Amino acid sequence: MRDHGGNLDEAMAGFGGTAADWIDLSTGINRQPWPVPPLPPEAWTALPTKRALAALIEAARGVWGTEAPMVALAGAQAAIQLIPHLAPPGRARVLAPTYNEHAAALRAAGWAVKEVSRLEELAGADLAVLVNPNNPDGRRIEPEALLALLPQVGRLVVDESFGDPDPALSLAAGCGRPGLIVLRSFGKFWGLAGVRLGFAIGPAADIAALAERAGPWAVSGPALEIGRRALLDTAWAEATRQRLAENALRLDALVARAGWELIGGTGLFRLYRTPEGTAAQARLARHRIWSRIFPARPDWLRLGLPGSEEEWKRMEAALKGPKTFGTEEAAVLSRLLHWRRDVRHFRRDPVPDEVLRRLRVAVDSAPSVGNARPWRIFRVEDAGLRSAVRVEFARCNGAAASLYSGDQARTYAKLKLAGLEAAPVQFAVFTVTDPDAGHGLGRQTMPETLRQSTAMAIHTLWLAARAENLGLGMVSIVEPKRIEELFEVPEGWEFAAYLCLGWPAFSDDTPLLHRNGWQQNCATDWEIR
Repeated sequence: MRDHGGNLDEAMAGFGGTAADWIDLSTGINRQPWPVPPLPPEAWTALPTKRALAALIEAARGVWGTEAPMVALAGAQAAIQLIPHLAPPGRARVLAPTYNEHAAALRAAGWAVKEVSRLEELAGADLAVLVNPNNPDGRRIEPEALLALLPQVGRLVVDESFGDPDPALSLAAGCGRPGLIVLRSFGKFWGLAGVRLGFAIGPAADIAALAERAGPWAVSGPALEIGRRALLDTAWAEATRQRLAENALRLDALVARAGWELIGGTGLFRLYRTPEGTAAQARLARHRIWSRIFPARPDWLRLGLPGSEEEWKRMEAALKGPKTFGTEEAAVLSRLLHWRRDVRHFRRDPVPDEVLRRLRVAVDSAPSVGNARPWRIFRVEDAGLRSAVRVEFARCNGAAASLYSGDQARTYAKLKLAGLEAAPVQFAVFTVTDPDAGHGLGRQTMPETLRQSTAMAIHTLWLAARAENLGLGMVSIVEPKRIEELFEVPEGWEFAAYLCLGWPAFSDDTPLLHRNGWQQNCATDWEIR
């Protein structure tokens, strides 16, 4: 899956605001960029010249201490997409977890890609790829270990895109050896990702082949001029390394107070273990701070470093706790509870994706026994499945109606007990009765707490939906085993609820069961013993 940081459009869709409102810490790009001076007009108006390109390469060689052949490209990403075409497709291995574009580009070019977790497993590959220091966990591999690996692979690509805060880790000075290609990024450390500038350093034949594939004018005139000037500003670079090192420790200390655990990182980003990554991301997003989460590792959250003191203050506000609430928040919750309804009458208008995303984030915050999170939710879009659920409801509803007689039977017949025909969004919810998550905590003597946890998740969704002015209705007049069969769920999954979600056809603070004379509310029986 090719997902990335920098997806600020998703942040705004889910949590509102404009781009100017947000602090984007999802990318690991330096938030205090090199100050770009006015550029000469010809940088904008003329085609890039060979002289300007040569001046940029000379400046880059000085920064990274290498005389090896080098090509400038439109970002390190351009090199990642070109390198798979240096040789016929074969066996590629990528040291994972890491930046997912390497494996994606190789697969797209026809390579057989295997992702491995240990450095020695790269041996034997026709093309081996690793990121050093690694994204997202900051894993470091010393240059000596990489040089020892080089003779064991056909070609070794070392992506040093996040390497500028720690120059001692670089293999750039050793480039020129057969089979070794080093990639460098300009945009991250210098904080100018929009310039789109990166470099590949390696053997003359490989670099010439990359330059040929990139074509003429692979780098724009402004990028050539900005890159050259920034690379020559060694005083700025040294001061930035010092600042990033101090700020990395500052962020670690700040995050530790929130109870998150440092996994690793670089001077440009930090990776933390959180109780739940999506909930942690939402917590920061409510303060207009965007972060990076990882679908394959739900407890991971990556943060770039805040830049200005104003950004640091906002981060501190987002992480400080515990949060206290005032009478206004309590009144809002009271209104939500009062106006919550088991809705059966829906308009057919669609529910926007950004609203559904906010509801999903809300459910991720629901409590569960041992943090087992045993609920599994299917969003039901298949017309055949929806039709089968309606048939099952009709069958069970007819059987239930036969249990009543007289006035009660007539009242039952008047009740609308499902919104299956009109609800635009429908969910089937199941409980995993023996999940690995949670390690059994809290449920050894009361296994029913798993089902109670799912009920809490549904109730959380119910209130969150009401806060979005949506209605939610539960369809309970179905046979659970039949629903489990329809959805072909694994053994050990129990049907919990079928939910209809959408815009209510009307708003009413009187429940329909009250209005139809079926059952009035009664006070909870509270006792002191």
